[in-house]
Amino acid sequence: MVSGCGNIEPELNRVLLYGHGGGGFDNYALYAPNSVPAMQESLEKYQLDGIEVDVQFTKDTGLVVFHDGYLESATQCKGKINAITLAETAGCFYRDQYHNTYTAQVITFDSLVTLMNTVWLDRYLSINLQSNFDVPYKKDSLAHYFHKRMKAFKNLDKISIECNDANFLFFLERENREYKSYLVANIDAKSADEVFRFNLDGIVSFFENRDYIVEKNLTDSNKVIFLYGAKFASDYAKYEYNYITAFQVDNPILALKYFRNQ
Repeated sequence: MVSGCGNIEPELNRVLLYGHGGGGFDNYALYAPNSVPAMQESLEKYQLDGIEVDVQFTKDTGLVVFHDGYLESATQCKGKINAITLAETAGCFYRDQYHNTYTAQVITFDSLVTLMNTVWLDRYLSINLQSNFDVPYKKDSLAHYFHKRMKAFKNLDKISIECNDANFLFFLERENREYKSYLVANIDAKSADEVFRFNLDGIVSFFENRDYIVEKNLTDSNKVIFLYGAKFASDYAKYEYNYITAFQVDNPILALKYFRNQ
């Protein structure tokens, strides 16, 4: 797909590159996923187009930027995210990738908003809302709380929301139809039906779970397709990108080499 002259082909060059989990879930990543240093590396050092981060509810409807269900998986703190308050996540630091030290603090959704509104206002953000909804609120109420927090962003045009729960996204769209809502699912006929039925804006899928006919139908209907999960250069070369809008990358160096010829 890359010509012998070293020029990148148009369908590759137009694919937006997002730091997956801020800076990637690759074992060779220097910083912990969803940490501020990981986001900085993607946006400032590698100049990617945007970042994808994971957000989930605490039991008091607080929002914390964290991927796993339990704090102890990546920090010096303990507790299930959905079973603790937002205040209880304060002072939790990510374990460094190569050293048993803790330097980067777990941040709240409000801190993420501040960063995007001030430092990275011109960059894209995809919020992966983890569907760990084991909190004492119904999904429509959670969607309302989330909507209220989203109002703080200055540039909603560059922000998308992804979730594997179509019902939550439906309730969120009911709060504000201007949201860009993407279903996290395989690219297949069943998932496409959900996208159309709930009037969502696109789909986010693991890069190997592909169906080109479905991709064309989604694109022809002005739906967006994001991919994630590629780890190696050979992974990128397996597939075409005619209908792909963005790739959430775990290794920025490999992604830039393949998609930007850098």
